[in-house]
Amino acid sequence: MKTKIAITIESEVLEKVDEIANEFELSRSQLIENLLSIGLADARVLKVVGLVDLAKLVMRVNEKLYKGLSNLKKNTE
Repeated sequence: MKTKIAITIESEVLEKVDEIANEFELSRSQLIENLLSIGLADARVLKVVGLVDLAKLVMRVNEKLYKGLSNLKKNTE
């Protein structure tokens, strides 16, 4: 059973989705569903091999580094 949803995305992204959907002769909805299915499968694989945790760690380190550099910049001005 399919469920209708509403999403908000950048107009440029939607244009690309429509271009690709037309190329593959799919509806916008079918292409988005296919892309989500592929993305979910990829995410499961990344989680199993531990790369999701690594990506989260890198994002946290990057955020702390950015905040630290921003504070340093403020203190030197």
